[in-house]
Amino acid sequence: MARRRKRRSTKGNKRLGRRLLAVATVVFVLIVVGGFIVLLSLRSYLHSDKFRGLVSEEVSEVFNADGEFSDFQWTGMTAYTDLFSAKGYRNAVFSRARADSIRASVNFGAVWHRVWEITDIDVNRLNVLITQEEKSKRDAARRPEAEKVDDLVEESGEGWLSAFFPKRVEVKRAGIAELNFDYRADNVNIYGRGTVLEIKPTTVPGIYRVVAGHGSISKPGQPTLDLDGAEIRAGKSRVIIDRAAFSLFGNSRLGFTGEVGFPGDNSPMLDLKAVLRNVPAKEILPEDWVKRLKGIVEADVDINGMVGREGSEGVVMAGEARLKDGVFEAMPILDRIDEMLGSSRFRRLSFNDFKVNFKRQGKITQIEDYYILSSGTACLKGRAVLSDDANPVGIYMLGITPDVIKWLPLIKKSIVEEVFSYGRDEAFAIVFDSSQSSVEKPPEGFRWAVCRINPEAPDPFTADIREQFLSRGGLALWAELAGAGERGLQAIGLLVNRARGKGVDLMTLLANDGEEGEGGLLGNENLMRVARELDVESAMRKIFGGLGEGVSEIPGTLLRTGTEILDGLIP
Repeated sequence: MARRRKRRSTKGNKRLGRRLLAVATVVFVLIVVGGFIVLLSLRSYLHSDKFRGLVSEEVSEVFNADGEFSDFQWTGMTAYTDLFSAKGYRNAVFSRARADSIRASVNFGAVWHRVWEITDIDVNRLNVLITQEEKSKRDAARRPEAEKVDDLVEESGEGWLSAFFPKRVEVKRAGIAELNFDYRADNVNIYGRGTVLEIKPTTVPGIYRVVAGHGSISKPGQPTLDLDGAEIRAGKSRVIIDRAAFSLFGNSRLGFTGEVGFPGDNSPMLDLKAVLRNVPAKEILPEDWVKRLKGIVEADVDINGMVGREGSEGVVMAGEARLKDGVFEAMPILDRIDEMLGSSRFRRLSFNDFKVNFKRQGKITQIEDYYILSSGTACLKGRAVLSDDANPVGIYMLGITPDVIKWLPLIKKSIVEEVFSYGRDEAFAIVFDSSQSSVEKPPEGFRWAVCRINPEAPDPFTADIREQFLSRGGLALWAELAGAGERGLQAIGLLVNRARGKGVDLMTLLANDGEEGEGGLLGNENLMRVARELDVESAMRKIFGGLGEGVSEIPGTLLRTGTEILDGLIP
């Protein structure tokens, strides 16, 4: 009995084992077959236009654009496509974009986490166009078949399996081998070429970190900027520049930080800080000034406002520019000053300080404070308003040290002392009003002249100080500074002596209709008119007749005297 029960138990165990084995085999086969079916379904879906549409929609969502990929070609889990083209919606960074030769690798394992994970996207070339053309709103511009991303999956034709397919796409990294962009507005055209980018998502949804290198940015009429490197965060109609470094003129550097926004009216809104360093003055000066003014230019500038707009909404650039190791030389007037003073301090004028605080908006530049110091020699400080369409206006204080004039003949010295008659605080109070309390006073130790910039004069910056010299009997002194030459001084001396003999004021005679004639107040035409009134016309004609070619225009020389200096010092 016991052996019979044992045999039955053994047979039962064998039957149970065979049944379990059969069930396991069936389950295994089902799993393999089911997995194979799922794989085929996934593969079929990945190769379908539905998946391409899903990816197109997700990428378009990121860039706020209406975009589409061309057909995908697959090799394993890597997809290739020839083209992605997009048109930006309102608030998009770009107007149009085109990407060529795109390769993407898909992480199949992420499917179980309900996401299509694209580990890498590599783009051979991306061309971007940014304009001010009116863009359509996203809701109005979406294609009917792209109303809902879910529809792309639900209509995939994969039956009940479609319910298990991921409904979103994540991109872990994107690399762009060559980015080219054109920014075109009414008055601004900027071009970028050959930039290399790497893009990764941040922990903030919709925000991406961009690392850029190489490439260049250019604007017609401006030096080309070569990109050394940049780190940017972009997304949600904003571009935040954490760092952007450029080189120009070889060893010069330009850096940016700040933010660029893209509001609904399609014009970029700037809030940037720019730092310019180590720019040789010769690179930005007119050709005829390269040998005269030397040094290294630096600047710190805030840039705010809307690109392409005018008036109060337009771009405003405000900051400070400086000239380091500045030297002023190779100017004939400096040599003549030294000859007159019996010194050598003016022949090569070195600047201890040279800075300009400015604000530029539209066609107007406000020089809120310019300060130029050559210790022991001269100092210039003032303010001005410069316009692209009009002559400058403003006021400045010009200082010289008492040592500069102590060896002048008494007559010349008295004239100079009358012109440079202000103390520092008195002159400063005239030039800068109480509302400009942040402006620092220049150092003590100078005699000061206060001069206004006359927009109506042929020499706006020097007209006032010239008139101050002439009104104090310093016509001959000014002519000597101007280098009018022996004959020129004879002509001026003739008028001075004749006017004194007749007891009339020479400056009054010169000013009567003087500015209207050719050459202005001291033009040949005006001098001959005064000579006729003083009955010395024949003597004046003899002097003019003896002037050599190129020197007959006494007035031009006189008017250019101080202008040569101040036009170079005042931007």
